[in-house]
Amino acid sequence: EKKVSGCPFKIMAISSLPEACLRSTLISDGYVGQTIKIFIDNIHDNIKSLKCICYDDCRKIIKTHFESNLIEEGSYILYISPEYSGMHQVEITLNGYHILGSPLNFKITYPTNAQNVKAFGPGLVTGIIDDDKGIIYIQTDKAGPGLLQIAIQGPKNGFKLEMNNDEENDDDDYSTMTINYQPYMPGLYIINILWSGEHIFGSPFQLYNCINKKELRQLTDGQIPSNYFSGAISNFQDSFTI
Repeated sequence: EKKVSGCPFKIMAISSLPEACLRSTLISDGYVGQTIKIFIDNIHDNIKSLKCICYDDCRKIIKTHFESNLIEEGSYILYISPEYSGMHQVEITLNGYHILGSPLNFKITYPTNAQNVKAFGPGLVTGIIDDDKGIIYIQTDKAGPGLLQIAIQGPKNGFKLEMNNDEENDDDDYSTMTINYQPYMPGLYIINILWSGEHIFGSPFQLYNCINKKELRQLTDGQIPSNYFSGAISNFQDSFTI
């Protein structure tokens, strides 16, 4: 036996099957509560070697599962059920290697829902006028994208509306907008808060702003001071895109 010249030979084995790859059904952002489908093509009988893991932006693992694609042979469907908003990443590997298109990054948001907007603060309840009386806090973190609209009715020239949306709560990862309509005249105030044209829960809010404890006691007893009915009504509205 003689050794063949050039031995040993180095060869490269190339599969005759097309490369495994993924196809996402996401055209834009996904939503919390929406099941996301990702098609994984050219897997055939290698499903046992296919691995998937999905993370949210806090690196929490998101629930996923595979199903065979009954329409396309050799293809599987990965179902992802996001629970929180934020950036997500899905990693799909075959035999320990990323398939074409992996990792895939996508954004999850909340669908637009006015009922998920929260409004609270001294500006929404009957009370005595002071420096903080007109403050309202509005949280829209779970309401999806939308337009915040504020419309206030009250005594003519009796209030001034200001808004600050620069406050951020880093711990909970959402911003809280602060509205201050600064009332300085007593009377009935009607506050409309809308999200993309729809009233939020509790809106329109009706309340009385009082000068002193005597007037507040009268209101508590169901007696509205006579001076609250006099004078013209002032209307003011503004809108803020979130």
